Amino acid sequence: RFGVVSLRGYKRIQITDKVFEILDLVMEDKDKDIKKAVSWVLREITKKNPDEVAKFLMKWAKANPSKDAKWIIKDGMKKLSNNEQKKILGLLD
Repeated sequence: RFGVVSLRGYKRIQITDKVFEILDLVMEDKDKDIKKAVSWVLREITKKNPDEVAKFLMKWAKANPSKDAKWIIKDGMKKLSNNEQKKILGLLD
């Protein structure tokens, strides 16, 4: 969990593909604390880079995600615009 939460520091600098590569590695983790940490990091990144987060979540929503990844997607998208949230939810159904 600490490793994922430490990504929060990236909100102060330019977001790179490396952050999303790290998040890719834990998107299907079953641990409740990891899922919460990943969704929190996504919401924090959304404040400065909503388009990048939307793109990342859409990629995952299209990939037939596991139950755990779906939870992260739904919780992680809360700071995105309503329009983006609807697009992502449409891909999950």
